[in-house]
Amino acid sequence: MPSDICLQTLLRKEPLSVEEWAALLEDTQRRIVPFLNKTTLATLGSLVCFHELAGSRRLIDDSPNDINAPLATQGIFGTEGIKEAQLEKADDFDQRGGLSPREIGGSTRAWGLCRSGSWWLITVHFQTEYDGRRQATEVSSGEVSAQTLLSTLAVHPSSILDSLWRTVNKWIEHRQAQLDWLQRLEGELKSTIDMAVAISPLEIRH
Repeated sequence: MPSDICLQTLLRKEPLSVEEWAALLEDTQRRIVPFLNKTTLATLGSLVCFHELAGSRRLIDDSPNDINAPLATQGIFGTEGIKEAQLEKADDFDQRGGLSPREIGGSTRAWGLCRSGSWWLITVHFQTEYDGRRQATEVSSGEVSAQTLLSTLAVHPSSILDSLWRTVNKWIEHRQAQLDWLQRLEGELKSTIDMAVAISPLEIRH
């Protein structure tokens, strides 16, 4: 059941403003935070950023060790729906000897809800090698409000809420799998005890 804040915001016909979307994110944040210390979370270093030109690239791989960002920070991170990618291009010779623009680098952004309970805005700067591989050269991050996050990212707020929902759904699936395994183990142990007692005296023989 949605919270009172959600119901007050959603039980109407007018489109939501950025401020109202931010209020929904803050309410969702408040409800998720108690569980962040009770489950396994991804790290910032495992973040995969999406670019329309190069597809999915793990920008952190093979990157300099002195990148100025806490890559071990844990949380829920997302790039879904983020179309913004500031690309730097330069004229280069193509295979036919003519000049054509080639991507030499750029930057993109991501968001995060960290284990500490705060929203993060993440910026990844990268350079593009001649083989098209993108390598991160700098990763910066900082704590922001939900409204600043929405005002900065070129993403619909619903995509962030959807990412949070899918994350919680994965937690449920993981916990259910653990429960199923424990129930099987409990049954096996009970059967072992019952069978052992049925064929053995109550006192163990030495």
